[in-house]
Amino acid sequence: MRTAILAQFPNLIFGVSGGSDNANVRNFGPQVSFTLPIFDGNQGNIAIERATRARLHEEYTARLTTAAGQVGAMLSEIAALNIQRVAIRAELVRSDEASEEAAAAFRSGDLDHRSYVDFVMTRLNKQVQLINIEQSLFEQQIAIAGLTGAGLPSIESLPEETTP
Repeated sequence: MRTAILAQFPNLIFGVSGGSDNANVRNFGPQVSFTLPIFDGNQGNIAIERATRARLHEEYTARLTTAAGQVGAMLSEIAALNIQRVAIRAELVRSDEASEEAAAAFRSGDLDHRSYVDFVMTRLNKQVQLINIEQSLFEQQIAIAGLTGAGLPSIESLPEETTP
């Protein structure tokens, strides 16, 4: 944008020129030239740069809005997973108690082997469900950290430029 704005002003060039012809006449001296943006003042290129800047700003805003929406969705999913985790933990406590009672009944001969294994498998399945939920929670937290840039060094934003 700066280059396009500066191109609307005259470009002044200083230099040295020299030469000779067939008669051995030599010319040597200073040269000054400048361009005048008479007709458009480079307004077309300035407009293109402004439009590009506006488009980049809109793309940035769209990506920022998308990231905010994704973080919101992930936070909702984390809340749902936390509710599931509480429910599974309560079921796991009941399953542990039932498994311990089944083990005592199996040792005393009041419960057959197949029923005892069913109680133990139910408890193990609840533990696996709890582990899967906790893994999903960790994955969501990592995804949020990646989207928000958590843990990255902070950067200072550049001040906004004013356009003439």
